[in-house]
Amino acid sequence: MKTIFILFLAFTLSSGYILSADDPRCCEKPCYNNDSCSTPGAWIYAQDEVVVPEFPNCTLTVEYCWRECQANTPHTIQIKICKIHFLHPCQQCDAILSFIRIDGDLSTRRCRMLHTYIIKQITLDKFVFWYSNASQEMKDLVECGTGYHVKYQWWNGSCSAWCYYTTKDGMNTYAHLSPITCTDLYCCGLQLKYCYNSQTGQVERTEERLQYPLVDCSQIPKLPLTSCPDGFDKEVSDCEDSCEDDN
Repeated sequence: MKTIFILFLAFTLSSGYILSADDPRCCEKPCYNNDSCSTPGAWIYAQDEVVVPEFPNCTLTVEYCWRECQANTPHTIQIKICKIHFLHPCQQCDAILSFIRIDGDLSTRRCRMLHTYIIKQITLDKFVFWYSNASQEMKDLVECGTGYHVKYQWWNGSCSAWCYYTTKDGMNTYAHLSPITCTDLYCCGLQLKYCYNSQTGQVERTEERLQYPLVDCSQIPKLPLTSCPDGFDKEVSDCEDSCEDDN
């Protein structure tokens, strides 16, 4: 577990919007049916443009679903990333295409790292938005040192892979990344806990791995290309451990 200090900036996601509850575009969510969420609300679909610090020149469009754990105090949100996509070819995003491959092959670990970068950016933006609109009572509650945090959770099967594929929209081509669960026999997750330090003007984030017993992912055969959504230039990475800490 570690704590990270982040300068507080009053901003929101550049183009985030909530579409609807229980939207059919919400992807499958294995491993979320556990006791980590008290009185879960409905899943809500969202699509945001996200820029992560590791690739500051590339704007990613991220489709995800989220729900609130309504009985948790003061605020707990679970998030599931469904799809990451961007214009291709794009000079600003070429670095990501290189990053997610090792020796030319799609790397599960590198895709997982990109996924974690995105989760951290989305949750930071959501916390800043929530804090900016919270009552003074709630702000006092999540003051660093009180022991309370706004929590965000992500879960996945212990073994996962990634699909890379492209689609065309008129003259434009888009690159896509989608996670695939190889097995949800065991699950693990990441919990990000946020508080605000009014003395320093910084957001503080504590990261915790939520782990269950691991499985030997090397025994799971590589998933077929049919595991990917419809598209072109399909690639599937190997099934690998989802629970490693890549930081």
